[in-house]
Amino acid sequence: MMTKFDYIFIIGIARTGSKIYMNIIDLSDDTKIAPEIRFSHHFLYDIKNLIKECKNLNSNLDVNNFVNTLWSGKVNSTFWKDIENRKMSKMDLYDRIVNSNRDCKVIFSSILESYKEGLKVNRIGAKFPVSISEAPELLKWFPNCKILHIVRDPRATSASNARKWGDIIHDTIKRKTSLKIPKILIKKLLVIVNVFEWLQAFEIHKRLKNNNNYFVVRFEDLIINPEINIKKICKFLDLIFDEKMLSPPVFDSSFSSQKNFGFDKNAIDRWKVYLSKFEIRWITFITKRKMEEYGYRDIK
Repeated sequence: MMTKFDYIFIIGIARTGSKIYMNIIDLSDDTKIAPEIRFSHHFLYDIKNLIKECKNLNSNLDVNNFVNTLWSGKVNSTFWKDIENRKMSKMDLYDRIVNSNRDCKVIFSSILESYKEGLKVNRIGAKFPVSISEAPELLKWFPNCKILHIVRDPRATSASNARKWGDIIHDTIKRKTSLKIPKILIKKLLVIVNVFEWLQAFEIHKRLKNNNNYFVVRFEDLIINPEINIKKICKFLDLIFDEKMLSPPVFDSSFSSQKNFGFDKNAIDRWKVYLSKFEIRWITFITKRKMEEYGYRDIK
């Protein structure tokens, strides 16, 4: 039986294949997952920054400015960039916040509830709503929520992260500063950053792993045995399994290069042709013990 604030939160680090989990859950009849709302982020501009800019929403005028700014796209995330197509009412969100105590928990839940109302569904959730380090706060705010922690081989996330952002960062730096930083250096920095984010996510796992409302699933298991693992996810989230979940849509994701639906097993080992031997050895050395605790075996 669903209870108040029975939200679903997908947490993890970048390049874990998060879209596939969101798309699988979205195929359920009456549950939807919001893409990145970016309520809290450790270094990018987020909703918490906007709340401070709007004087912590002390007056109704501040709330109005806050809501209008959200619709302007200043919080540069997937959800807010496409807000006009979200079936979410600006007035509804304004009313919810105005008639509340206006703390962070209530503002966050107001966004989710307003989105749920617009979609006319009974249950709502969000993908990567906060920085991974703040995931425990979600359980404090919403004790009835379900947290699905998605993990992936750190060598794969590092390779995917470097492939996605390497050229973009290189070209941006060159365009804005005229500095000629070698692409190989940017790649190595992106690999290092991703590994330390992966390690940070593991520490969150250690804190939450004994909580009944927390569940960890590995990308590789989902890709190799989708039906078994989707059923496990559905059981944890109290969702009814549907055969169509075995063919989720795939758009702009690291887990499939050509398919439009389904799962690409080649994505599991693609990192082997992108990372250097030294990078592979270094990542493996740093993360091996923790990978084993996640259930990864035969790590060379």
